Amino acid sequence: MSPDSTSSEDYDFETAIAAGAFAAATFREPESEPEPEPEASQTKNKSTGDGRGGPPESSKDSLKKPELVYCKPPENTVTNEIMRVAVKGTTRTEKKANAWEKSEMAKIRKRYDKQYSMILSWEYEKMAKARRHLDKIEGTLKLRKEKANEAYVSEVANITMIAREARAMADESKRNAESKIKDKANKIISTGRAPTTCCCF
Repeated sequence: MSPDSTSSEDYDFETAIAAGAFAAATFREPESEPEPEPEASQTKNKSTGDGRGGPPESSKDSLKKPELVYCKPPENTVTNEIMRVAVKGTTRTEKKANAWEKSEMAKIRKRYDKQYSMILSWEYEKMAKARRHLDKIEGTLKLRKEKANEAYVSEVANITMIAREARAMADESKRNAESKIKDKANKIISTGRAPTTCCCF
């Protein structure tokens, strides 16, 4: 049963008790009233009361209707009692409501603390996984870069070697050609004859 329904029943029961006490202390049974005389008798008395021997003053007073007796309740006592019962019921209700609210708040905090812990754990796990993946890629790229660099260095070395050999061969061929020209020139000088050139068509 919820704290609201329990507090409502307690408050209704206490209110009913207070209302009964208030009614009992406020009113009491009035004294029995004398029955009024018949209308005709009252009319006769009025008609004879013209100064010619009307009824004495005491008789007129005896015909007056008795007043209703009303006992004023002790306001302070009854009011204080009602207020005390109402305050007591309110205090009890507030205590139950506060206890229920505190319990529910504790449950909510516990549930969401657990949920936040799960979210934090998931976040850390995913971040670590992403970091491992990045490190793996960087490691792979680094290895590939190193291999590519080694291949480049090797290729450059091969190119340099080939170019050096080609230049050496070219230099040797040049020296041979120049040596032949010089030999022919010296021969012309020594013989005085120009070398014959063969024109082939």
